[in-house]
Amino acid sequence: MSGSQTSGFEWVATLWGLEPRWTIEFDEDAIQKTVQLGLQRQSPDSIKLLAKGTFNRVYSVGTDNPAAVIRINQIGFEWILMEKLAGKTLSDAWREMDFTAKEHLVRQVAQFYSDTFSHQMDTIGSLYDSSSSEGQTMHIGKSTSFGFYVRDPKIQVHRGPFTSCRDWITALIDAAEADCKYRLELARSDDEEGEDPEDLETSLIIIAKLRGQIVSFFPETSPEPTIIMHDDMNKQNIIVDASGRLSGVVDWEGTSACPLSIACQYPGFLDGKDCTTKPVKSSYMHDEEGKVNELYWEHLEFWELHQLRILFMDTMQALQPRWVEVFNKSQRQRDFYIAIWTYDNPLNRKRLLKWLTDLESGIPDVMGLEERIHNSIL
Repeated sequence: MSGSQTSGFEWVATLWGLEPRWTIEFDEDAIQKTVQLGLQRQSPDSIKLLAKGTFNRVYSVGTDNPAAVIRINQIGFEWILMEKLAGKTLSDAWREMDFTAKEHLVRQVAQFYSDTFSHQMDTIGSLYDSSSSEGQTMHIGKSTSFGFYVRDPKIQVHRGPFTSCRDWITALIDAAEADCKYRLELARSDDEEGEDPEDLETSLIIIAKLRGQIVSFFPETSPEPTIIMHDDMNKQNIIVDASGRLSGVVDWEGTSACPLSIACQYPGFLDGKDCTTKPVKSSYMHDEEGKVNELYWEHLEFWELHQLRILFMDTMQALQPRWVEVFNKSQRQRDFYIAIWTYDNPLNRKRLLKWLTDLESGIPDVMGLEERIHNSIL
């Protein structure tokens, strides 16, 4: 079984859970004709596939008229034309960057986090344009977060906006439960190889246990401050120039205004386990050509990320002491949020169940979920 199909893509079971896969190839002639309409009948110089996202594809359109705005869709899918950021992804540039450049990048990202913290709101959801002839304004509306995506488009889930963290978390769990039940029904009725019904039943047990812990983790029901959070700030979504300076960040479609307890977290590209000892290159195996074993680079990255996390927190302490205060007292809430996003991950089910069982047992000082993940502990 390939999973539930939606126009243009299907859900495929993998070792890491369900992943969306495109089932069609786009017609580049149709793209060219559509672009041509927006370029006043002038053909673009070139069109080539640039990147494949989870729910989108990115094409590079070359033209001598960069100010053109295309408003007519003949491709068959929603689409937008954006200016391409100069540079390359941080994942491609990382090994070439010296540590000083990485430190500067971290300070730039910290400044961005400080700026967003300075613009707090009181509602959870996504930003929508409310512009009128009187001026440009924005408002918080329904959340476009991927946590509210379900495989069956007929399933209606509450996407906000929300005024309390508890209501938001409850809605995320409701969406996860509805999606999981739908997939379990498919798995039981489909003879083809696909998702294991027992795995989905385990996922539903995890969801039920999480629901039972909501009040313990999120006791407040009153409105609370929120800030805009990019929830996928990984190396692939950060663009840097030739010197390693920040050019921009992409992949904003799932961005929402989130409670401070969730939004005050390390940017994704700094995530990792602690490593206080810098690896010595000469102590690692080298091949016949003198290239060091890949394990060295992995350990070096662990050490660098550890140092960069310290720098990030020191910078945030100088820019926004309140941000650091929220971060330091919100690990339990972040653990719960991680649980919602990983409840269906085959590699994390046992760890999640053990964590939840420990919580239910009432034993003191239960090790957090994020710490268990970083240290590969059940």
